[in-house]
Amino acid sequence: MFLALPYFDRMHRFLPALIKREGRAVWSLPVTHRPRVFGESKDDVRNRFWTGIFDLFGVMWLLRRRRLPPRHQELPSSR
Repeated sequence: MFLALPYFDRMHRFLPALIKREGRAVWSLPVTHRPRVFGESKDDVRNRFWTGIFDLFGVMWLLRRRRLPPRHQELPSSR
């Protein structure tokens, strides 16, 4: 499933939306968080905000242009 998704940088932020786009189920599982032992994060709101907004517009575009498979209807029998 993952390999069938459209690839773009930082797509990990939008995996649940992309998976749902394909008509699949998404589950949320609890995790444990541990404090950072060494170093400090180089990410902050200033350098992640604009890239996240830009990627959000790209994902919204992907969600709108999703082509769903054609629905098959059963033909009435001609008996």
